[in-house]
Amino acid sequence: GSARLNRKAVHRGSSAASDDKKLFGMLKRLGCHEIPGIDEVNMFKADSNIIHFERPKFQAAIGANTFVVSGGNAAEKTVDELMPEIIPQLGPENVAMLKEIANQMRLAQEAQQKGKEQQAKDDEEWVWPLPARSSFPIMSSSSSRGSGSPVGSDMPRATYWRIYISSCLLGIINNNGYTLVNAVAADLAFHFGKVNFMSMFTLVLLLGCFGMTMLHSRVAFRFSFKQRIFVTLTFQALSYGLLALAAILTNPNFGFALSLIGTVLTGFAQAIGEVNNISRLHKLPATLIGAWGAGTGLAGIVGPLVYSLLIAAGIHYSYVMLGMIITIPIYWVLFRYINKKADSYTAVVGTDDKPPEVATNSVSSSLSLSSIKVALAMAGGIIVNLTAVYFLEYWILTGFLDRASVGLPLEASSFARSTVRFCNICYNIGVLISRASVTWYQIRRVWIPTFLQLLLLVFWALEASLHFIRGNVGGNYSTMTWLYISIMLIVGLMGGASYSNCMFLFQRREDIPNTHRELCVNLGFAASNLGILLASLASLLMANTLMKECTLYPEAPGCRA
Repeated sequence: GSARLNRKAVHRGSSAASDDKKLFGMLKRLGCHEIPGIDEVNMFKADSNIIHFERPKFQAAIGANTFVVSGGNAAEKTVDELMPEIIPQLGPENVAMLKEIANQMRLAQEAQQKGKEQQAKDDEEWVWPLPARSSFPIMSSSSSRGSGSPVGSDMPRATYWRIYISSCLLGIINNNGYTLVNAVAADLAFHFGKVNFMSMFTLVLLLGCFGMTMLHSRVAFRFSFKQRIFVTLTFQALSYGLLALAAILTNPNFGFALSLIGTVLTGFAQAIGEVNNISRLHKLPATLIGAWGAGTGLAGIVGPLVYSLLIAAGIHYSYVMLGMIITIPIYWVLFRYINKKADSYTAVVGTDDKPPEVATNSVSSSLSLSSIKVALAMAGGIIVNLTAVYFLEYWILTGFLDRASVGLPLEASSFARSTVRFCNICYNIGVLISRASVTWYQIRRVWIPTFLQLLLLVFWALEASLHFIRGNVGGNYSTMTWLYISIMLIVGLMGGASYSNCMFLFQRREDIPNTHRELCVNLGFAASNLGILLASLASLLMANTLMKECTLYPEAPGCRA
């Protein structure tokens, strides 16, 4: 054979300088400032040893809860070695504080041991039956890289799947009120003779979600997760009660106003519930976001379907809404289980390689100008992406799909006349599939499904204007409906993929501080509601100006002179 070709390897220089430059740039964005006059810094580790720095460089960004210690002579010492140097410098109150710290460390170690014992006990109680050939690759709970795995690194399969099913059911119940209001809006508007004001239900629902999300970002850190969910369930129970009462009132104005108040309360409940459930899942394996996404996707199918079946069976609106109150205690039981597992899992493995007591007790940052700047610096791209994808898909749903489907001739089949309804069902199926898929596969470049959604928006805008599908079916409008349904499935796939992967990134992006993750979720959820609101307004404006039914379809039954 020919002579072997030897390739001379080129050894590049160390990337330390480049990494330092990136680090300094990131600290500058956080607003870190040097604090002079620091003689020493002591870091108490979980194993009771102390990392001791002498005359280090100390930088702090209080708003971002970020502190940087660099330089100095670092050495690891024991408490016995360091205490003789520290105690003479302390006053009585500081000595008492040290005693309290030592007591807290002892309690944390005991809690960690109890958490491990409880975890082992739970795993022995019951095992979910799985196929013998199933295999589950491991994903580190502290890493944002990897191909995606359905099981966390320190969580047995039985526990994982119990949490998965519970999270899925929580997603269904949490978003059930939201989808039910959309389903009942048309019936209530007709019942009260307010058909021209039907869009008010969607408008106040979105305003309720947006306003409560911002308020929650400001004050929620003062309350425990259980207290927040209790408020959520109170709002939802009141909402169901008010909607049930409104449905039996004879005064149309009062009944309509009462139903709008109930709708606002549903928006409050849905906003608080979604943000806090996702925040609790942040303490568990990242792939469980797929369970919550699957549940919220199923809610878009289950809610309207159950409502339609009950109404078709002759059950009055008021009884349907009162019957939904039974989901409130189920929600509470499921959330308590998730909350308990989140605490025990954090106590055992910690979060982001931090000691258990730090991971468990980290306090979420509240909404302020400085915290918003930090959140946008860390996760601005994700938040903008959520706004864009929701704006695009809801402009398709409430705008162009409607304009492409109106004005059908009287001889069109009932299936064709229900195009929008069937397209919405298929859209929700696409959302369900793509939201659940994050359990097994994650998309790091979340702009890709958003860009594809933009292309779909262009397609629907052209179809609503030029009718190149509708105008070429030869009067067979059922064929048009089937084509629209298949395309709306893709719209749902793109929207659900973007949502679930953005939530996954909120949880696992290494450059987002743990203290700002919940705030980022709040801002992301508020941004998505803002996108939906803007899309609804754009659709309303479009339907009453450039794309009126009679402008698009002069031969429509209601437009002939």
